[in-house]
Amino acid sequence: MDRRVRKTREALEQAFLAMERQQPVNEITVAALTTLADVGRGTFYLHYQDVADLQRQVISARVSVFMTQFTTQAPPLINGTYQDWLASLVAALEQQRALFAMIRRSPQAGPVRDQIVTGFCQVIAGPPLAVQYTVNGGVGVAASWLAGTLEVPAAQLVAFLDHQLQSLTTA
Repeated sequence: MDRRVRKTREALEQAFLAMERQQPVNEITVAALTTLADVGRGTFYLHYQDVADLQRQVISARVSVFMTQFTTQAPPLINGTYQDWLASLVAALEQQRALFAMIRRSPQAGPVRDQIVTGFCQVIAGPPLAVQYTVNGGVGVAASWLAGTLEVPAAQLVAFLDHQLQSLTTA
């Protein structure tokens, strides 16, 4: 991708993310976005159909990077535990908390959750039924933790998820 195109898209994405934290997506206008990003309206429409398309593309790109980081290979079992891998996963979730909050508020929440579950199910070893159950539960627990409805320290979340993954080897 051309450097100027990347720069323009990044400016629009950053403007969108800043505005999305302040107001609902359906209240964000192309005019306000382009003013904040310092690009023309026509330039916006060269890259996106509308604000919803921009949101879809932002979510898709960022979830793809996240999933590539954690689903390109099976989680490593080190000294009988998955805690190192899970600690990096939970840290990444925490770092991307704003992204996951935006996803939760978007129409893409269900499809993104399905994408995440499918990705993790493909790399976690164990009986398929147990893997599905564990991954769906783990994604749900992580989502509640990110949303703030499950108030536990990150270390406790890692320990719980580690126990769940270890139980797959005995299932």
